[in-house]
Amino acid sequence: VDPDTTGGFANYEAHKQLAFQKSAVTAYLAEAKKSKAKQPEHFNATLRAVPDVSAMSDAYLIIQHGSETWIGGTSAACPVVAGIMSILNDARIAAGKGPLGYLNDFLYKNPHCFQDIESGANAYEAVKGWDPASGLGTPVGDCLLKAALAEEGL
Repeated sequence: VDPDTTGGFANYEAHKQLAFQKSAVTAYLAEAKKSKAKQPEHFNATLRAVPDVSAMSDAYLIIQHGSETWIGGTSAACPVVAGIMSILNDARIAAGKGPLGYLNDFLYKNPHCFQDIESGANAYEAVKGWDPASGLGTPVGDCLLKAALAEEGL
């Protein structure tokens, strides 16, 4: 976990925690207490928690204006996750199914499809399972693909 990343809980009541996240946050609070994980002194764990997922965010080689250059941060990580989700939707459409649509319910129903990050910290220390340092973890593409193709009712 990059110590310069952000994560945690919303500060405003307008950002209420939704049902898909409740059990993950409850498990995080228990695990963090058990392991005495680093946390800010004050936070409201009933509000929306972020991040949902993580991706490597350093040392991506790209071509920009015809030259190789290195990038990192959210500008590198977000397109990777978006690309994986696009592959899942392509596979569903090829199989005669609809796209996944709103992803959070699907993601939190499949935590086993993420490589859990259990070390490192931002304002919060990573623990086993979802945490405010790394979310569910980094996507495992083949597992997500299998889960996406099995998902019905979308």
